[in-house]
Amino acid sequence: MRLISAVSGVRISAPPPFGKTPFRSWIGVLPFRRDGTMNALQKRFHQRLKRLETFRAGNRFLVAVSGGSDSVALLHLLDRVAREESWQLVVGHLDHGLRSESGQDAEFVRRLANEKAWPFVVRQANLTKLARRSKGGLEEAAREARRDFLEKTAAEQNCQVIVLAHHQDDQAETFMLRLIRGAGSTGLAGMRFFDPPYLRPLLQFPKSEIVAYLRAHSLQWCEDFTNRDLRFTRNRIRHELMPLLCDLNPNMSGHLARLCDFFAEDETYWQKFVENELQAIGQETELGYCLPIPRLRSLPLAASNRLLRAAVKHVRGDLRKITAQHIKFVQHLVERQEPQGEAPLPGLWVGRRYGLICFSKQAPKVINYKPVKVNGPGTYSLPDGRELKVSFADGVVKESSDCVVFSANRLHFPLVIRTMCSGDRFRPDGMAGTRKLKDFFIDMKLTREERACQPLVVCGHEILWVVGVRRCFGLRSKGTKNNKVVLLQVEGSISPTNSL
Repeated sequence: MRLISAVSGVRISAPPPFGKTPFRSWIGVLPFRRDGTMNALQKRFHQRLKRLETFRAGNRFLVAVSGGSDSVALLHLLDRVAREESWQLVVGHLDHGLRSESGQDAEFVRRLANEKAWPFVVRQANLTKLARRSKGGLEEAAREARRDFLEKTAAEQNCQVIVLAHHQDDQAETFMLRLIRGAGSTGLAGMRFFDPPYLRPLLQFPKSEIVAYLRAHSLQWCEDFTNRDLRFTRNRIRHELMPLLCDLNPNMSGHLARLCDFFAEDETYWQKFVENELQAIGQETELGYCLPIPRLRSLPLAASNRLLRAAVKHVRGDLRKITAQHIKFVQHLVERQEPQGEAPLPGLWVGRRYGLICFSKQAPKVINYKPVKVNGPGTYSLPDGRELKVSFADGVVKESSDCVVFSANRLHFPLVIRTMCSGDRFRPDGMAGTRKLKDFFIDMKLTREERACQPLVVCGHEILWVVGVRRCFGLRSKGTKNNKVVLLQVEGSISPTNSL
């Protein structure tokens, strides 16, 4: 580990082992310098927080402190505000374990927290193992590990807010990173000042102003040299791309940050629109969430895309790894003529089923139903969760969608209960001739999942009844009191796991 002296601006060696050197002299915190510019910065920082009108005395804030310059400045600024507003701070530090000296960084932050008399929580992560498990890169693994640590720690410490040290230059880099990766306007809105539970009070301040604050207060910080490792995309943007852009316009970071603000203002409007629209048209189902295609088609593409993104987030819980291209795949399902189809999305099943776009965490289960032989009267389980009751009766019995009647003289046991097979043909009652069962299902607008578990009662090669949908032509009794009939009656309700 190396410490950076804010007074000199040069690197200095790490101090002797802790316990042998007083912490205050090592940190090098000098008496507060009366600097009008820095007082103005503190005032802006405080005023921006107060304008939220969200926080009250006694609120608890988890402050993410890596030991770097930005988080050290954040803790120093927030410490003063917290004491004035009677807020409680908890200092959190995640040791990424990528450098041999990372343990010294953790100890440095621990001493900072102790100096301010705030509780301190530290965890260690094995990013190499996490990246291997998720099949992603170290950057992605680090983001996931930090988020997991911060949210779990906030819950454990009863903190309502998680405070991060992102500043204006970080916002500009995030914009360029997302632009390069193909983000849409929602992604280009960048990071928000307050996106509960995350608060970024330094977002309006450029890095240069933060460094000036550190120097004015003679603060020291840790230097993480992996921040200069050009194998990481963000570091290449920071050290290669941004300097080139700043050659063209020295205030490029400020311009990009303001561009993020413009996108964010638009997104604020769209968020309210989407919220109202989903309340009106969204349909919760047992397997997920559905939106009606006619309404999506009636809206401008910008509005339709946002509704689709919101539905994805509603089911998944987040939009991580979801790009504009993924939303384009779903939009293609909306616009296409085919009544059914599916779109590939990370961690989510999305399917079109006639007039609905359906979102589910898991793809619908495919029913593997073993045919059941019906030798005579009794009760038999159906593949969709219902039961078929077979019995004999005398005389006239009125048919319904749940009950059909056949002549006992013309029907021969055993019957078979099964699902659709390739090549099946059906002679529906009220229609001339036979039809492919698949075409009949299409006309009835049965989804793929409904077809897979739709029970059929078969006698030999003839389908007698598409249970609950349509009986076959013929094989009826003469309708007199002396005629014996076979009564097929379905009971119960379809299992939720077998329907969309």
